[in-house]
Amino acid sequence: MILSVKIETLMWSLPIVFMFHDFEKIIMFKPWINENRASLTKLFPKWAPGWVATGSQTDEEEAASAYTQLGRTGIPIGMAVIIAFLVPPAQVISQDR
Repeated sequence: MILSVKIETLMWSLPIVFMFHDFEKIIMFKPWINENRASLTKLFPKWAPGWVATGSQTDEEEAASAYTQLGRTGIPIGMAVIIAFLVPPAQVISQDR
């Protein structure tokens, strides 16, 4: 049995299917993080802690960092490594020009 589908119907159905897929990811993200927190912390110990510890961080902010996704405050060098990884060298412009 061969099904014939018009291209217009197919094109309109793809965004709808994608939205259902996205909604499922949004709904299931937090439970997945909670189930896999230990392995994620081992794999990415310095990634995405919530905010970065600076000299102006208060004691309340430090205590609140325990409630972030990774349960700690980030360190500046960790953020610098992520930025250096994400920004291609060609986009870094010298200030000497």
